[in-house]
Parts: sequence; C-alpha cells; structure tokens
Amino acid sequence: MASTLIGWKGQVAGKMLGVGTQLESASVVAWMLRKSIREWGNKDAKHRVLCIQRSIFEEDVRAMAERTDDVCFGMLPKAKLHDIFRQFVDRHPQARELTEYNYHHGCCREALEAYGTFMEKVLSILGNHWPFDAVLSGNFGYLQQQEVARIVENRGIPFITLFKEGLVIPAYLDELPKKVIDRKRYIGSKIIFYSEQIRDAVLKSDAFDGAEFEVAVSGIPRMDRLVGAPAAKKKRMVLFSFYPEDKFRCFDSSPDTLKRACDAADGFHRIIYRFAKDNPDWELVVKTKVGERYLTYARDLLVAECGEVLANVQVTNAGAAVDLIEEARVVVAFQSTTGIEALVAGRTVICPDFGEFFGDEPWDYFQDHPELVTYAKSLTDIEQAVRGSGENVEKQGPAPQRRDEFLQKMVHGADGKASERVIEAIVASIESRKQNREGA
Repeated sequence: MASTLIGWKGQVAGKMLGVGTQLESASVVAWMLRKSIREWGNKDAKHRVLCIQRSIFEEDVRAMAERTDDVCFGMLPKAKLHDIFRQFVDRHPQARELTEYNYHHGCCREALEAYGTFMEKVLSILGNHWPFDAVLSGNFGYLQQQEVARIVENRGIPFITLFKEGLVIPAYLDELPKKVIDRKRYIGSKIIFYSEQIRDAVLKSDAFDGAEFEVAVSGIPRMDRLVGAPAAKKKRMVLFSFYPEDKFRCFDSSPDTLKRACDAADGFHRIIYRFAKDNPDWELVVKTKVGERYLTYARDLLVAECGEVLANVQVTNAGAAVDLIEEARVVVAFQSTTGIEALVAGRTVICPDFGEFFGDEPWDYFQDHPELVTYAKSLTDIEQAVRGSGENVEKQGPAPQRRDEFLQKMVHGADGKASERVIEAIVASIESRKQNREGA
C-alpha cells in the first residue's frame, strides 16, 4: 500500500511539473523542484549546496553529509531538470541532433535561450524557498545543467564539479579527452578531481579553452568510510556482476576473440555460482547495474549453472556498493571501482583472468599490480582465494607499500579525508564568492 501511495504521489508531482512547464509558470515549477529536494546533513548548517543527482555522485555526497555539520546538501533529481529541458528543446526542429558536443556551437539556440530564460526565473524563486550558496554536479557536460551553471555563475554563486569520471585503466587516460570530453565546454568556478592522473589527463581537453576556474584534487569521498573497516563477521561474498558486451566493446580485438572473451565472462559468473552451491554456508550477493537486462543476465546464468535459485544467493540491482563491500569478506569485480573500494576496505579481491584474450593490450586496473588481488580462472582459484578471508587483508596480504602506491596513483590515496577535502574546496569557493559580492 505504501509503495502504491508513493507511486501515485510521484505521478501527480510529475504531471504538475509538466503542466507548470507547459504553462511556463516559474512559481509552480520552482515549488515542485523544492518538494523534490532531499536534504542530507545538518539542516541548520551555515552553508547549503544544491546537488544535481547522479547515482555514484549521490554516494559521494551522502558520504560528505555524514562528515560535516557546516554544509547541508540538497539533492535535486536530474530527471526533473531533464523533463523541463525537453519541454523547451523538443519544440525545436533540430532537437534530435542536440548533444553535449554541439550544445555550445549553435544547435537549437532559440530553444536553449528560452529554456535559460525560464530557468532563471525558476532558480530565483527556488532560492527563496530553499536558499543555496553553491551548486554541485558530478560532471560538466549534462545538457540540462548548462544554463543552470551559466545562471548561477552570473549571480555570483559558484557552480562546482566533483568530476566522477576518469577512473579508467591508466593506460587509456590519454585517450579520454578526445573520446568523451573534447568539444564540450566547461562552465563553473571549480572542478575537483579524484586523482592527479585524472586531473592531468582531463585538463588537456579543449573543453577548458578560455575558461577561468580553480582546480582541486580530493580522492573519492564515498571510500572514506571503508578506510580501516573492521573485518566482516559473516561468510559473505559479493559479486559485482559485469555485462560482457559492455566491458569488452572498447577493446580492439577480432570478433572471434571478443566472442571467446564473452563466453569466458559467462563462465566466470557460473564458477562463482558453483562456489555458492558447493558452499551453502557462504552467502553470495550478486549486484548488477539497474537495467533489467543486467538482472536477467545474472539470473539466467544462475539457473543455467545450478538449475535453480539458491537459498544462499541473492541477485539484485539495489543497494549501495560501499554497504555491500563493508558486509563482505570477499569482493569479486572486473574493471570496476568496486575492486579498488574493496582494496581500501581490506577485503579479499578476486578478479577474472581475461589476459589471454588481449595479449599486451591493457585490460584491467590491477594488471600491473597482480599481487594486490587474486586473478581467477577456475573454481579451485576461487576456493584458494577464499581461504583465510575472514581476516583483514592488510594484515595478511601484500606489502602495505605496494598497496598504498597503487591507491595513491588511482584515487589520491586512502587516508579517509577525501570528504573533508571536497567540503573545504566547496566552502572556500562559497566564501570567496561571498567576499566578491560584498566588495562589489
């Protein structure tokens, strides 16, 4: 009954937002946006930061809210901005041609200007209902936030990016700008990167040409709570399921090689399921991406291997990765930041060994640091890795120096202070802009 009521309220709210946008009623739209904001942290904090919701970015913001009384974070659903944005842009004959790459180069200009004019009114009214000192986003290319960034910056309110991208295999970082960033345009006061190597690679993009902004490096806030995590009590393994076609499409390999790699990925999932069937005293949580096809993929392989759904196996697309990692002794992942997070938490990390398919081509985060994880191909490999996993691997695993060197390179280390650094960077921008406004 409760979920039905929530769904009904959501539908009504969505219709009201749509009607308000169609009538170009800034008051109605601003009020509906205010009602959709979720507040995290101290509601009486000195500063308020309006955040544009995205999944992984949301986990970073939640981590920061848990570590400060000075900032209240208001999470605004990106989908709400998207709905407003499309109401304006879809009227334009070139609407289907609009992308992050041509947004600032003349496409749909009239519609975008109309959207900007409307959002200026909306943000002004929203600021009366929920005053904010800064806006924070997880990326700078989202179509619906371009005018928001321009508007708040013109008002002397900093638009800040905590750049949640760039955690790729280091060998491919230099390709990142030309593949996914070039031709966009950065609007904002400050951009905060997870690591120095991501910063150095991303800032080579032409998206930053002519822009004036500050740069900071923080580490990953959502990893803070994993630093020094106590050993998990239960015999629990979490597999962060991966969809082969998504993972392997970026490799320059023949169709036959890619097919064999995909078959091996299916086989690896089945090995994990076989372990769970042979070891009913172990719980296995299989976490997939949100889309239905990812759930179906993982569930179908479970039935194919075991012939049934096992009582000790849960396949889900819900839950935060950090929660699952904290509760697990063993984490299984491939080309995923969850493997790095598990290393921060001192968990036993297992990765599939797909090296035979890609030769000398870089294919995994830990490829140059195999001593930090267990690369597995067989059930025997899994069983050997699991033995002794009840202890924190910091006490029994590779030398701390090698682990620390890897984490410093990938995520600016793991000292548990990434949230603190981001908060300091945000507050510094707020205070600086405040002084500029008062001095004007």
